[in-house]
Amino acid sequence: MKRIIGAALAAMLAVFMTGCGSTAVGSSSQTSAANQNRANNDPDWLGMGTFTSRELKNAPEDSRVWKGYVEEDGMFFTGESNFGDRRTATSTAELNAKAQIAQNVEQVIADFVKDEREKNGADSSENENFSSGTATAVAKKISGIRRVDRYIAEDGYTHVLMFVSNSDIQKAAKDTSMSAYEKKLMERVFPVSVNSAATVSE
Repeated sequence: MKRIIGAALAAMLAVFMTGCGSTAVGSSSQTSAANQNRANNDPDWLGMGTFTSRELKNAPEDSRVWKGYVEEDGMFFTGESNFGDRRTATSTAELNAKAQIAQNVEQVIADFVKDEREKNGADSSENENFSSGTATAVAKKISGIRRVDRYIAEDGYTHVLMFVSNSDIQKAAKDTSMSAYEKKLMERVFPVSVNSAATVSE
């Protein structure tokens, strides 16, 4: 029971930290956590919460939190579960991670809009309204979320590392009744490199 409560608190903390600005991969806090994981023979990404593919690429190789490779621009999320058999636990862990993805997409949009308003001035013509509930609608329509790594811990917990591409986030945005401004905003918040390709190594 304590483990379940601890896991829930850790997930909430991960979302909170993401909302306050994600910690770049390779920062002292994430490097320290990755080193602790290595000392325990656990995957570097265990318990990391959220990080982007750009952060991963820009981090020194010895401080990267995942040794796999995804060429696309996007975000990584972690999830865990010990519910039922291994297959059920894996599915539940994936659902837990996907819940974080939805929350993070909403938070990233809100933070971006806030920064733009502060930069351009509250009354700037650049600051059109981002409709209430639109971010939630986008998050619900995201497809293409995939598992890129899985780890079964000695305590029986199943941990997963999930990935969603910026391209899939943009597709979800276009599938909503967003205004032209909102769709352009999504392209700025979740940019896609010209050479971005789907290359996944598990």
